[in-house]
Amino acid sequence: MLVLRKLLEIEAVSGEEDHVVDFLFPILEQLTDRVWIDAYGNLLAEKHCGYSNATVLLSAHMDTAGPLKANRRIKRDEDGIWYSDQGKLGADDRAGIFVILKLLETVDQTGFKGLVKVALTRDGKNGFLGSAEMDSVWLLDVDLCLVLDQKGKNDIVIANSDCAFCADVVGDFIQQAAAKVGLSWQQVKGGCSDTVNFVMHGVNAVNLSVGYYHEDTDDEYLKEEEMLDTVRVLQATFNMLDQMEFPLVPDCNKVYPGM
Repeated sequence: MLVLRKLLEIEAVSGEEDHVVDFLFPILEQLTDRVWIDAYGNLLAEKHCGYSNATVLLSAHMDTAGPLKANRRIKRDEDGIWYSDQGKLGADDRAGIFVILKLLETVDQTGFKGLVKVALTRDGKNGFLGSAEMDSVWLLDVDLCLVLDQKGKNDIVIANSDCAFCADVVGDFIQQAAAKVGLSWQQVKGGCSDTVNFVMHGVNAVNLSVGYYHEDTDDEYLKEEEMLDTVRVLQATFNMLDQMEFPLVPDCNKVYPGM
């Protein structure tokens, strides 16, 4: 968990994510085939996993909401709860980044054949500007986007109050993948995230829980077990993706009033 601790220690308010980029760039060089920084400052990567037409995008944002306390210490208790002894922890969304790194470490052990794209975005806490400024051409071949930026546990965010983020089969599919590893996840409506920008490009997208709570407050904490459960769900999802028929068309006009 040294990488997680290092991620939580890095100061990076919106628009000042350079230290996160500097830390993650060499790690992604080891885990993927290609890494670069786009014109806006988003950190992007690609990893080829055999031959297939399937392309999956993993995304999380690099910034935190506001400055962190200068002399704070990151702590982990005996139950695997991570917290800061002063002020915000910053697990939103460093937990999501860590989940992506763990998936990249193990994706070759799943049955996935295709291309994995990674987008670690700037300005997630400043109107999701990083994902809004991404190259639309790079997103053209993406069949499915998995955003790792939902609080709590067991949530598959498939819509907000205005529209659906994905075809119905996507939420069902991830629910089934979670069940394969003994976890009960549910499809829910959520708030705003980078997911909205990916959907605007016609990409089926969901936002998944990564185990942090009370984000952007001094009471923020992260449950390690729940974060690692999300890694297991991703692994199961990738292991089953050859069963999904692409392309899928998100129904952005659909609403879920009863959720």
